[in-house]
Amino acid sequence: MSVLLTALAGAGLLTVGFGLTPLSGSVFGSILGLGPKGDFSLSSDSNSVIIQQGYSRSVSITMASLNHLSGDVSVTAAITTSANPPVVTTSQSSVKLTPGEPASFSVTIVTTSSTTLGNYSLTVQGKANAVSHSITVSARIDPPPPPPIPDFALSSNLSSLTTTQGGSLSAALTVSSILSYSGNVALTVNIFPSGINTPSVSLNLTSLRLPAGGTNSTNYFVNAFNSTAGSYVIMITGVSGPLSHNVQVSLSVTPVSGYESLNLEYFNFNSPTSATLNLRNTGTVTTSLVSYFVTDASGDKYTLSNWSGPVIAPNAVGTANILIGASCGSCVLSGSPFTFTDGNTYTITLVTGYNNQFAYTFVLSAQEALNLDSSSFASGTNLTLYLRNTGGVSVQFISYYVQDASGNQYAQLSYSGPTIVPNQVVPVSVTIGSSCSGCTLSGTPFTFTAGYSYTITLVTSRSNQFTFTVVR
Repeated sequence: MSVLLTALAGAGLLTVGFGLTPLSGSVFGSILGLGPKGDFSLSSDSNSVIIQQGYSRSVSITMASLNHLSGDVSVTAAITTSANPPVVTTSQSSVKLTPGEPASFSVTIVTTSSTTLGNYSLTVQGKANAVSHSITVSARIDPPPPPPIPDFALSSNLSSLTTTQGGSLSAALTVSSILSYSGNVALTVNIFPSGINTPSVSLNLTSLRLPAGGTNSTNYFVNAFNSTAGSYVIMITGVSGPLSHNVQVSLSVTPVSGYESLNLEYFNFNSPTSATLNLRNTGTVTTSLVSYFVTDASGDKYTLSNWSGPVIAPNAVGTANILIGASCGSCVLSGSPFTFTDGNTYTITLVTGYNNQFAYTFVLSAQEALNLDSSSFASGTNLTLYLRNTGGVSVQFISYYVQDASGNQYAQLSYSGPTIVPNQVVPVSVTIGSSCSGCTLSGTPFTFTAGYSYTITLVTSRSNQFTFTVVR
């Protein structure tokens, strides 16, 4: 060889430069002894695997070229024997190697329900001419998993909830049967972290009957009344016999911005145990009324602490129905029982979801009082009076009298007049002459004539009389 190279150099041809290094992994390079012998490496994605009887598992094997070895490398796999060993297969019988480009293939270990349990050694071998390498992976065959048993699952239609301080919301909880499980599922709910100013969470139903293969649902409610802003976790647990599962729902309570303000526009005491308040929201946030208490002048008090009162948007009017005594089965009494009685004073305090309180004091008067706001004549026999009830009780009209300046009079003694509740203005129609078939005339017939005055006397169901003089 040295003679050949010397001759080439003498001829001035050595500058051709064969570039012999790339041939070091080839057969020619090996024959000439021009570099290290071409080779390859084997590696596995796992040194050991665990397989349960009846299942299979694949192992990924990577082969890489060393010293520019290229060409086909045959691959085989074998596993140690036993009475009934697993079966191993390779995804391909050979791998085509290219320098700088690792190649991968898989070896699959297949077991059956009768495969012998225990430890095995999986040997994977690669061979290219005189070059051969192998890698060993430990395999353990374990018993199969126990068969699934009938069970149940809990789920919420919402995985996270958000409300503002003082707000409230609800979501649905579903219990589902697994493998035809059936039975009663007892439900409990908790919230974390818990404390004095933690939102309250309650379940509509605390037990659900689960049919085989079916579902059952209930609602849960969150009330952030007087709650601290922050993040919470609601955990609902279901228990049925030895089975127990839970579902967790995240809750975010955000700070509120704005203010609450309520203005009383109208009220009425409907009965000794019932009152109605019409309230306008003059604030900037929606107000939810969640409880109330009613106090008399002696300090006796009825409290309804879990009240689904009206929800009033800004500038809207809501009606609050206040019940006490026999009309309020859920009210708690402090002191002596009482009812709304004429001549007495009562304070009604409303509590909002933001824990603000609005108190209104009323004097229940037995006296009827009416004020004439305006009047209009539709014709010579038809007059409308617009009357405001300025008293403390509702007013019902049962008769009226109309008299002119000469003393002539029409009387309607069977009059189904309107009922006017306190603070309300109602039109009252008064007819005479040809427009009033039920009227009785005393004196000379007359009509409402321009420039003349007339006196109208209205009689209430309490036998009180109210007299108003109008001029057409």
